[in-house]
Amino acid sequence: MNFETDRDFCSTTTGTPLPTPMTTPTQSVTDGTPSHAAFPPVITVPCAGWTFLIRHQVSGLVITLREGILTLEHETRSKGWGGCHWACVENDGWFGFRNIVSGTYIGHNGKGEFIADAKHHGGHEFFVTKPHPEGGYWLLTLHNWKCMNMAIMAEQTPSKLVVSADRGAAWEFLSVETSVAQD
Repeated sequence: MNFETDRDFCSTTTGTPLPTPMTTPTQSVTDGTPSHAAFPPVITVPCAGWTFLIRHQVSGLVITLREGILTLEHETRSKGWGGCHWACVENDGWFGFRNIVSGTYIGHNGKGEFIADAKHHGGHEFFVTKPHPEGGYWLLTLHNWKCMNMAIMAEQTPSKLVVSADRGAAWEFLSVETSVAQD
């Protein structure tokens, strides 16, 4: 693969480049009331400075913070809450996803579960994305000095987001704003 600039890839903790196509997000919601039907299956590239809905490619559910609990919900249920809008930031090459309502970041608790209670973008809140072969992106986090996948434990109600060494879920990033203040 040819990389035109250093911005064309993100490094893992082992220094192996993870290709990330550099294109401009093509979907946008301007009235603040997203619905699943409003978004055709167009993949948007995650990039710092944008705000996204992070949608599970298969189920159409979005990552949502409701009453302090990180869960998956239908966009229409999250409508108006803002708990499903995640500002993408970058710190030393690592992405972070900050909830625009609570100001907290998606991260892991060191016990294999994803949470969103940190007010800072540190090691447990570090992410890189990697293209998924079926479309969308894997979300990889730093866990015990390895890049691990974000997966869904669907057996629980509500569904829980967990750290997994196995294949993770495919996620789509749908732009809801074009600019976000960086930390």
